[in-house]
Amino acid sequence: MIQCQWCHAQNQPGTTSCQTCGAPLDERDKVSDPGELVVLPLHPGMELDVREHAFLVASHSIQYSFVRIKGLVNLLHGGNGMYMDRFVTAGQPGMLLLHGNGNVLERTLRPGEKILVEPGGFLYKDSTVQMQAAQMPLKTGLLRHGMYLAEMTGPGRVGIQSMYVHHHAD
Repeated sequence: MIQCQWCHAQNQPGTTSCQTCGAPLDERDKVSDPGELVVLPLHPGMELDVREHAFLVASHSIQYSFVRIKGLVNLLHGGNGMYMDRFVTAGQPGMLLLHGNGNVLERTLRPGEKILVEPGGFLYKDSTVQMQAAQMPLKTGLLRHGMYLAEMTGPGRVGIQSMYVHHHAD
């Protein structure tokens, strides 16, 4: 995408003038990595946990906080756990926009249903989905301590991105 220097709207590559304000565009202003814009409507009372660095925009009815997931140290190759952005709707519906790297797939888990996700592929989850580290018994080559995956247990939605861009965490 090409970002307009005047109104900051995103335009398709190859476009010579901004579709929003008409200003001339320069191909050198191409700003985005491959990815997908994810639009998530949230109903009153919903809570959504989102991987850090994925949040773009939220409507005014959505409140923000963060949550620390303890015990996921191994998923991040060190640190004190994993922090996630938490978005909550109060009395009105809301809309949340996220950026997912690559393609974004959503899976809705039934109560008690489990899936394993490579930690870099995790994008978002309903707060009703439990997440914990699961060590796989793979001990060859560089993986001398085994491989860790994020075990997600339903009920609720899980968003998975197909490309992994590493962001360091505490």
